[in-house]
Amino acid sequence: MWMKLFAPLLSLLPRRWRDWLPDSSTMPWVAATMISGCVEAVCGLIGLVYWYSYSVTGWAQKSLFAQLSAHPGTGIPVGTEGFFGLLLVAAHPLTWVIAAFSLEGIVRVCAAAFTGEILGTFPLFIVDRILALFMRRESTAKDSGDSSRAGGTSFFSALRQRYLIATLPLIPDELHYTSGDSEQFLEIRACRPKPEWDPPRVVRYSDVYFRVERSAYTSGPRPFLYVLLRLSAGVPGRTVLAYCPDPSPLVRN
Repeated sequence: MWMKLFAPLLSLLPRRWRDWLPDSSTMPWVAATMISGCVEAVCGLIGLVYWYSYSVTGWAQKSLFAQLSAHPGTGIPVGTEGFFGLLLVAAHPLTWVIAAFSLEGIVRVCAAAFTGEILGTFPLFIVDRILALFMRRESTAKDSGDSSRAGGTSFFSALRQRYLIATLPLIPDELHYTSGDSEQFLEIRACRPKPEWDPPRVVRYSDVYFRVERSAYTSGPRPFLYVLLRLSAGVPGRTVLAYCPDPSPLVRN
C-alpha cells in the first residue's frame, strides 16, 4: 500500500526501472503520472514567475544599467526597461531549464490522459539510455570474443552489476527445462549474478549434474540468464558448484 503513496514520485522513473519495482503491474501509473505531471507543470510555471521577478529587479536590471553606463551615447525608450529585462531573462539558460521542466509536465499529463503512455522524466531517461548503451556494448564484446573490448569495458561490467544489485528486488530464481536433439537444458533466470558460473563449469542441482553452456544479460526483474546442459553422469568434486537456491525457485514449464 505504501508504494502506491509514492506512485507519483516513482512515475518519474524510466519504464525499465519501474518494471523492477515490486507490484509494478498493479500500480496506478496513469493517475500517478497525471498527478506528478500537474505538479511538475505548476511548479515550473511558479518557478518562471519567481525567476522573472527576481531577475528583472536584480541581476537583469543591474546588467542593463551597466551596459548603458559603459555606452553613454546609447539609450532605450522610456518605459521599455521591462521589455529589455525580459529579453535578458529569456536569454538566460536557467530560464530554458525551468520552461523545459514545466513543458515536460504538460507533455507527461497529456500522454497519460490521452494515450495511457507513462513517460518518465527526461534526465533519468538519458541516464537509463547511457547505462543501456554500456551494457549492450559489453554484451556484444563478450559474444564476439573480443578480449580487448571486453577488458576495456570491465569497469562498466562492475558498474552495471552494482547498479542492478542495488535496484532489483530480491526474488526467487526462475527455472525452465527445455529439450532438443536428445539433450536436456536448464535455463535459470536470476535477479543476482552467480559468481564462478562461467562455461564450462559443472553445477549440481538436486543430485543432477549440469554443465554451464552460456550466460547472458537480458531485461526484466531477472536479467541474469544461465543455460545449463544436463549431464548423463557426474563426479562429485571440489570444483563442482552446488546450486541450492533459497527461497525455492519457480519452475516454469
